[in-house]
Amino acid sequence: MRRSFVVGLVVALVLMLTVPAIALEEFKFDKSKVVAEVEYSMEEKDLDNLNVLSVNLGGFLNGDLVVVTDDLNLNTTLVKLGYEVAEQATPYILLGYAQLDFSQDLNGSISWPSGGVGTTLLGTEYDQGSFMTGVGMSGNLMEIEGIKFGYDLRWLRTTGEETDKGLAVLPDLTSINIGNKLEVEYNEVDIAGILSKEIDLRDEEGNAKIVQSVTPFVGYRYSMISLNIDSKVNIGPIGIANETNYEGANHSALFGAGIQVNDDINVKIAGVAGNDLGGSVAVGYSF
Repeated sequence: MRRSFVVGLVVALVLMLTVPAIALEEFKFDKSKVVAEVEYSMEEKDLDNLNVLSVNLGGFLNGDLVVVTDDLNLNTTLVKLGYEVAEQATPYILLGYAQLDFSQDLNGSISWPSGGVGTTLLGTEYDQGSFMTGVGMSGNLMEIEGIKFGYDLRWLRTTGEETDKGLAVLPDLTSINIGNKLEVEYNEVDIAGILSKEIDLRDEEGNAKIVQSVTPFVGYRYSMISLNIDSKVNIGPIGIANETNYEGANHSALFGAGIQVNDDINVKIAGVAGNDLGGSVAVGYSF
């Protein structure tokens, strides 16, 4: 429900910013307003544990079953295509490749007043590349003393499956593996606010020795992550199906710089630190 609300909010903002801009004037295509970028990103996502079951037997024995989805890494190579409708609104689409990997364990434990014991009951790892799609909107909302306040909203989605992955039974104690088919759906909605200031490096004649300008920026990003995992274990003729749904919110700081190399090429280098950790490099071309 929370993911649907956020996606609806993104769509509402897109319409709120785009429709008035188009209505103010007759639309005429301008190739200089086309946005074309190639973006490469590597990020490690912090996921919270999901408690499945807790039991208490007369206050003497306590037991827990916990699904731990951990070490989620998302590497993407995406083509970004957009069009600047107004300075406040540049809608865009994202198409490309995503490499998603994570581990998932089912941990069990029993404790009593004088001690306890616990171990990993089941363990599996997912590492698969697949097609990724996305939509988004970016723009600058205001400028004060040369400092711009902008935003970037995007929704990313990818699905994949791994049919030959083994499910480890009691991996801390044995090396037993059985057949396991994983089907995964990953959704991420990002809402970012960004402060930036352009530093013009051209001389009085408008010539640049190396680059035309550098635009350092800092910001904040709120990310909604949804991960659905369908697992089907086959033991001979018997099939056992299980579904795990994870939804969480991550808070991260953004920092980096945009570099205008010449009239045609620009480069953006960005870092992410917080619940998400990583960075990205994007190269854009202006027509």
